[in-house]
Amino acid sequence: MHNNLILKAFEKAGEDEKNKGVKTPSNTSVAKILSDFIDEKENFSIGERRLRDYHNLALKSEDEDINITQQKVVLGLCKYLGYRDYQHFLKENPSEKNINNSNLVAVIRKNKTTIGSIIIVVLMTYFGYDLTKKDCMTWVENSHYERLKCGEESEVKSIKYNKLIFDNLKRIDPDCNYPFFKADGSENLWYGKSAKGELEFFTYYGLHPVTGKTLDPITQYMIDKYICNR
Repeated sequence: MHNNLILKAFEKAGEDEKNKGVKTPSNTSVAKILSDFIDEKENFSIGERRLRDYHNLALKSEDEDINITQQKVVLGLCKYLGYRDYQHFLKENPSEKNINNSNLVAVIRKNKTTIGSIIIVVLMTYFGYDLTKKDCMTWVENSHYERLKCGEESEVKSIKYNKLIFDNLKRIDPDCNYPFFKADGSENLWYGKSAKGELEFFTYYGLHPVTGKTLDPITQYMIDKYICNR
């Protein structure tokens, strides 16, 4: 969904750095420019590390689109690129997938005699792929994600497989010795409430695997009140 947006934002920020005399801007410095801009324009704080994660995921994801869950971040990136909002960005930047789809339609119309064969091949490929590949994941034992085939039954509703979330998001029960913050000061723990209203802690940001609500970054107040005083 937001691959093109984050890639273009990093590209523009890098060019802006070069125009200032920086020969080879680092991803960290580029992410800081975007982070500061979003903080100023949208009054929303997002760490450089999280923006770099989005950027790295967009670079790796050829078949999957990343989803930036914070709407103010999406709006801030759009404004940095000179667009009013995300709809304006999409209008001016049609995705490569949409362009390829348009080209495919044009080819099919031009070669009407082969349209039946094309449909059969596409359907066979789709159903064969869908039946054999584990392209979804589900939350199990209230602790971690496991992969499964899309459409396969599970206790918690399955979602599209996301390698970054799959590898990093776990539920844990931290004690006072847990490394709550990384070396750069960014959060290393997130929290949210379960469907029963119980406080739960996670090793990565994103959505609560069961309730779907956005997880909050840890704060010193939460550490002191709910972890170190337990």
